[in-house]
Amino acid sequence: MSEFSAVQVDAVYERTPVGQSEVLHAQLPLSELERRLLGMLNGYTSMAHLQALMGMEAVSPEEVRHMLLLGLIRPCDALGNGHFNLGWPLRPVH
Repeated sequence: MSEFSAVQVDAVYERTPVGQSEVLHAQLPLSELERRLLGMLNGYTSMAHLQALMGMEAVSPEEVRHMLLLGLIRPCDALGNGHFNLGWPLRPVH
């Protein structure tokens, strides 16, 4: 398993300006799951946790990779201090 595929679904992502534009204008051929996730990304909650909150099917590394390659999302350090916020309500994980 590559480092990329091992980390990406549990990581915290945020929309890029391109991703924000895609949410508003829907111009790219994205799957329904990709489109729903793109709309829900907030830069504070992991993609895997969003999936659980929404009762969605599993997010594959390929779907995340596709959105990364299109420049729609980017990984982020959500709290700006080296800790990712992986749950709801928002709280740091040490």
